[in-house]
Amino acid sequence: MLEAATKAKRILVADDDPGVSALLRRILSIQGYTVTSANDGITASQVADDTLPDLILLDLHLPRRDGFAVLLTLGSREATARIPVLMVTGASDEHETTARALGALGFLQKPFTRDEVIQAVESALGVAAHGHA
Repeated sequence: MLEAATKAKRILVADDDPGVSALLRRILSIQGYTVTSANDGITASQVADDTLPDLILLDLHLPRRDGFAVLLTLGSREATARIPVLMVTGASDEHETTARALGALGFLQKPFTRDEVIQAVESALGVAAHGHA
């Protein structure tokens, strides 16, 4: 939906790999999203509190606080509890079950393509817009 992209939805990318973070920021910026980033779990939680993004792309394996701990933190705060979160990981299915139980909306598996990123983000934002996040 072009209209949704032109409203400059805010997305937080939390990944400690500079290459992955840069790639996600580039893909999303080209699509018209406003992108902020964090390279560790503590910063990710702080940026989420400060910016209240429309969506968070959260790496499972972050320094200082892993993705599971960030999910718990986000879910425990009224301001951030309803922000949809897509986990970005190359981890196994067992991690997916745990992350979903902690509130993750879905997963973006590494390695990913540009089209997979766009589809996952648009789907997550669509679900959130319909009050299902």
